[in-house]
Amino acid sequence: MNSRDDIKEERGRLSRLPPDADRAEKKNCGYAFERLLHKLFLFEQLALRTSYKPDGEQIGGSIYLKARPTAS
Repeated sequence: MNSRDDIKEERGRLSRLPPDADRAEKKNCGYAFERLLHKLFLFEQLALRTSYKPDGEQIGGSIYLKARPTAS
């Protein structure tokens, strides 16, 4: 399991993509961002669905907000 600090550090690395990055760098950064969100959602115990590609454009993923465990 990733810690909140690990997630913040990874987010910082992704935010340093240079404005003049080429298409491949941007695409790789996008995939890394998807992985980061996946880690964050797992950390927050949200039910998630990873990326998928129906007809057309790829969907980066989704979450189910009502699936969060409740305190007992």
